[in-house]
Order: sequence, then structure tokens, then C-alpha cells
Amino acid sequence: MTEKGTRRISVLLQSPETDRPLLELLGVLAAQPHSSIVGLFLEDINLLRLGEFPAARELCRVTFTQRRLETGEIQRQLRVRARTVQRALEATALKAGAEWAFRTARGTLASLLAEAARETDLLIVGAAPRALPRPLDLSLVSVARRAAGPIMALFDGSAPSERAVALATQLASGRARRLIVYCVTTGEQDVSALRARLKEHLGDRRAEVRCAEGPGIEPLLEAARSESASLLVLADSAALWEPAAVRALAQHLDCPAVVVR
Repeated sequence: MTEKGTRRISVLLQSPETDRPLLELLGVLAAQPHSSIVGLFLEDINLLRLGEFPAARELCRVTFTQRRLETGEIQRQLRVRARTVQRALEATALKAGAEWAFRTARGTLASLLAEAARETDLLIVGAAPRALPRPLDLSLVSVARRAAGPIMALFDGSAPSERAVALATQLASGRARRLIVYCVTTGEQDVSALRARLKEHLGDRRAEVRCAEGPGIEPLLEAARSESASLLVLADSAALWEPAAVRALAQHLDCPAVVVR
């Protein structure tokens, strides 16, 4: 929270096709009093650099024809996409009655997420894009399962993880979803003591408690995928913004996630 008690919510937007679940979640979170929104759009420097290579080609999904991928065209497409997601963000903010702002940043995903996490209370990111679309019937089944899937949270005993569990509990109760909490331990932590702390923190609220070892995020992403989770609530930490962890989020996150500071 800021000194004036405003809860800052940042959301990383990508495209109208993939942002709908994020904006729905944002609308719920931002509807609470004293919330302000910052929409973020990334101009990926690695994507822009592709236009500098003569061999880079763009494949049209409709006609399956190829053309050279040029930096100027990439920039034009990114500007169009940024304007589109900005309009969607504005509509969500106005409906929630929250103050909002939007900014475009050029750089890498890791640097943008780390910077946003330092300046915000909640950071919302979307599922990783899929390289190949699923068959329509499988996509519909997957969407239906995920829409009713559980909410998963991480608990490691830290203050951010306590806030993450509290938020996950609130969202699970409001949406009548199962709540799954993973106790993440290191070699120095006592699993029983950590579970006892979680039980005390949960009180009489119901949750399925499971354990995972080690600081890596990959097991949690795999668990979220196997459970068809509808949301993953993570605690902010330095380890979360390590290059390997950001790479795992970018490639394997299968549902929206909220990072709680």
C-alpha cells in the first residue's frame, strides 16, 4: 500500500485475444476501494532485433505466405496492439471505478516484471502463449475445465506469502472454488512447523495443503497445469525474478498469475 492507503495493481497486457481472463480478474481486484491500476505493454527488444536479420521471415496464419520481417513493421504492429489493449484497460478501469494509467516499455520481460514488482502491491501476468493452437474441441474442453479450476497459492512462511494466501482465500471464497496451498520449503525449514503456521494463518478457512521442496518454480507451474488451475497466486521474492524463473513463467505458465508483494 502507498502512504495514502491506495492499493497499486499492475497488469502486463499482451493482446486482446489473450488478455480477457486478466481483465476479468483485474476488474474484481480493482473494484475494492482505494485501488489504482497501471497497465503495462512490453515492446520486447529481442523481437525488435529480429528485424535486423535479413533471413527473418513472418508467416501469415491465413494465407501461409511468407514475407521479410522488418523492424519498422514490427514497431507498427506493436503500436496498434498497444492502443487496442489500452482501450480494453480503460473500459475495465472505468467499470471498476478505479484510477488508471498505461505505459509502454521497451526492454526484456525479466526487467519489466522485476521493475513492476518493486513499484506495485499486486502484479497480474497472463498465461504463456502457445506455439501451436489446440484443436477446437480440445480447446473448448480445456477452457471449460480451467474456468472452474481451483485457485492455487504458494506459502513459504514469508509476509508476502501470507498476503498471497489471504488473497487466494478471498478469491476462492468469492468464486466458490477449491483452494490449494503449496507449502514450499528449503532444506533448512521444518515442514511440520511450516504447515502449522499455515494452519494458524488459514484459521477455519478450508484449503487442500500440499508440500513442495526447493525454491524452483517449475514444480508449481507443473502442478497448476495438472490441476487445471484457474489462477496461481505467488509471493514476491528475489528468486522469482531470477532469469531462470522468469523464463519458466514466460514458457510454462498455463493460467493467469498474481504476484503479491
